[in-house]
Amino acid sequence: MLDALRSKASSWVVKAFLTLLVVSFAIWGIGDILRTPRTGGAVARVGDREITPRQLARAFELELERFAEETGEAIGRDHPLAAVVLQRALERLVTLELVLAWADDLGLAASDEEVRAAIQRDPAFQSNGRYDPERLKLVLRTLGLDERSFIDQVRADIVRTRLVRAMTRPVATSDTLARLLWDHHNEGRSAEVLLIPAESVQVETPDEETLRTYWEENKDRFLRPEYRTVTLALVTADDLLDEIAVDEAELQALYRERQREFTEPERRRVVQLLAPDRAIAEEVRRRLDEGASPEEVATALADRGVKLVDLGPVTRGALPPALAEAVFAAEAGAVVGPIQSPFGWHVARVVAVVPARTAAFEDKRAELERELKAQKAAERLPRLATEVDDELAAGTRLEEAAAKFGIRVLTLTLDRRGRTPEGKAPPVALPPALLEKIFAAGEGEAPIMEEVDGLYVAFRVDRIEPQRPMTFEEARARLATVWTLERRRKAAESLAQSLISRAKQGAGLAELAREVPGVRYVSVPRIARSDDPARYQLPVAVARAIFEQAPETLAETPILTPEGAAVVRVGRRIPAPEPEPENLAGLRDEIRRSWQDEALIQLDAWLRTRYPVEVDNRLLASFLQQDGG
Repeated sequence: MLDALRSKASSWVVKAFLTLLVVSFAIWGIGDILRTPRTGGAVARVGDREITPRQLARAFELELERFAEETGEAIGRDHPLAAVVLQRALERLVTLELVLAWADDLGLAASDEEVRAAIQRDPAFQSNGRYDPERLKLVLRTLGLDERSFIDQVRADIVRTRLVRAMTRPVATSDTLARLLWDHHNEGRSAEVLLIPAESVQVETPDEETLRTYWEENKDRFLRPEYRTVTLALVTADDLLDEIAVDEAELQALYRERQREFTEPERRRVVQLLAPDRAIAEEVRRRLDEGASPEEVATALADRGVKLVDLGPVTRGALPPALAEAVFAAEAGAVVGPIQSPFGWHVARVVAVVPARTAAFEDKRAELERELKAQKAAERLPRLATEVDDELAAGTRLEEAAAKFGIRVLTLTLDRRGRTPEGKAPPVALPPALLEKIFAAGEGEAPIMEEVDGLYVAFRVDRIEPQRPMTFEEARARLATVWTLERRRKAAESLAQSLISRAKQGAGLAELAREVPGVRYVSVPRIARSDDPARYQLPVAVARAIFEQAPETLAETPILTPEGAAVVRVGRRIPAPEPEPENLAGLRDEIRRSWQDEALIQLDAWLRTRYPVEVDNRLLASFLQQDGG
């Protein structure tokens, strides 16, 4: 049961529930919801509600970013783990829709006052600690959202959060259960391990006949992805900078408007001596007045708690108020104090005065010119896009409309990752949202000019090359790589099994590692279930195996790892150390959260019976790169 609690706490469904309020707004991507896809149906249906390809595309990108943050490794859509990440993104969306569908049936709603309060509390819409309606308008305008849709989304978030909180009320847990969990997690084992990397095992080079036979048997694993040839007309604010002129008066006005930003306040270089009480501080001051240096005083009075701190050049705001008042009223070379603050008693010497300085207009001219041009370009860009769109709506061909307004035109052949058939990136980085639009559009569909992640673009799909099995020649290089990797893995497993046989006959694992090239021996004095296997340079599968077999035994079969195979001999059982009170308190919290998770898992299961979930697996699979291997 204890293992079940921990495993359920890490399930996709539970994570989706527990991060509901934090991620729902970002995952749903309101701007994407408001725009109808050009073609294509729903990726999933939850009762009468739909999850669109665009919603899932946004959720997938965010989930890939989250994966990179959690693991420190960025992965692309062709990575083997991308399918797992995609499933997690879909599960989050399905979970949110299930709760919202239930709330609708219950007639739950959030009042206008609740919505208003939630928006005003959001730090994103505050300036100087107060709600700023202009900041809200700026954020919505930047995201391309209308206020009504945003309010509806906030209202839905409040309702979903209310339902989830009702299902996760605190529950009481016992010290007995916490102690059992502590002992289970922290019980140790000693072990010996042989690691056999697949790459260290030599296999023959496959000949032509071998590769052809392997290809015939595994054609369905080697697929050429769908490619689309697309003509794009695109423009960004940067493209307009050279066309925009700014006059001297505008630059001068902007400089005056921002002059405070260009002003460095007066600073003082200060060396202070911090004393524990007034009497010692007065002794510090006396010695300084008599000509001793701060360093000499600090050395002489170190045993009485005096500390020397060189504060460097500091502004008034960086010092406690009383000390700042005295320091900034003093001349260079003066000594101030003793002065008391929450940190102790200060005696300070003002080493130098650095006057306030305002950068001259000419020093900031280039920066201001770039800023003003960028601002004007950003203002001009939507108008230009509208003019281009009007031209396209009148029936003008995309290339002709682009030429009329001096806009770049590119013709590219790309897969869903934005890669060419040669596996290269295009000359212009295309946002994932644009790629999703391209692969949702129909061949020859009339283009429109629209904004996608800061890029204004119109496109036309000229040709669609459906996904198909690779020819032998197209798959040749990948065939050799995959065949060799599989053979090496099998050879590593076979070698591990032979080493197990020799270990059963009495050979020591360390001795075997010395005899067989490429095999690495690892001795683990103690590892607990709660330990990170990487600390011992062990794969997760090996650490798991250490606790799945009895102490003082040799594993009968090899342990397969991502790198190859392993041989495991488990040593003695080592009882868990005595827990501290805070350890048990933390475990009680963990158990409570696990029980809350269990309640949410059951709620999710019940909601799925009430609101059937249907997934278009064909459309779902199209989100991944499918080129075999």
